[in-house]
Amino acid sequence: MRKRKYIPRWTMKVVGFLGPGGSGKTTMSANTATCLAISGIRTLLIDGDLYLPDLHNHFALNAPYSFEDYLNDPELNPEWLTVPARFTRNLHLILGKPHGITVNPLNLLPVLDEVIDRLKAMYGVIVIDFPPSIPIELNGLLKKVDIPVLVVDPNRVPLNGVFRYLTALIRKFGVKRVIMNFADFPEDFLETLVELVEDELGARIMAFIPTRESLLMEPVRGIPSCLEDEWLSELGLSVLEELGYI
Repeated sequence: MRKRKYIPRWTMKVVGFLGPGGSGKTTMSANTATCLAISGIRTLLIDGDLYLPDLHNHFALNAPYSFEDYLNDPELNPEWLTVPARFTRNLHLILGKPHGITVNPLNLLPVLDEVIDRLKAMYGVIVIDFPPSIPIELNGLLKKVDIPVLVVDPNRVPLNGVFRYLTALIRKFGVKRVIMNFADFPEDFLETLVELVEDELGARIMAFIPTRESLLMEPVRGIPSCLEDEWLSELGLSVLEELGYI
């Protein structure tokens, strides 16, 4: 990853990735957290999808303990929920069990909330991969997010409907920062889209991510794509800028 100097603020920030299912937000969460860690920021990446956790596939890791274990044993040290990434000591993960959960997710939300509060002093940034569509019960957790980022796949609608689709999602999720995933469009169209989003919606497109085989294969290969794809480091730099580090 291309190096860039940053000025530490020493104020923990929470970045949340939101979006419809299949938009690529888990992949964006994994790569952003990896970029932040490689840049020297101690980062905690949390799989907040309590229903169908998938983040473990992007790192080829299994969780020794989960939020459900913490619920059943309040004396469990929350640090034991974290798993270190294999490629850097600056990144730790809290992963879901591959089989999902066996309890009501509503019972786990206070646990997730408490774990974040107990661990936040140990990290410069916490990145949360939210489940699709933000169930109403997660609204409380969303309030902890300092920088919510919407991940959108614009290919789900015809080209002339992209702005309307983007408008609906921005208003639904209430965000001002957007990553356009699988954005294989002409440059003039992307420039026009940026102007419309900024002028009419008061939001900002942080990055356009074209379709890349490394991203599509990431859950199979079990390694964040930005470790091998220099271009993707720009995504991490965009988030560093948002956090005020550069």
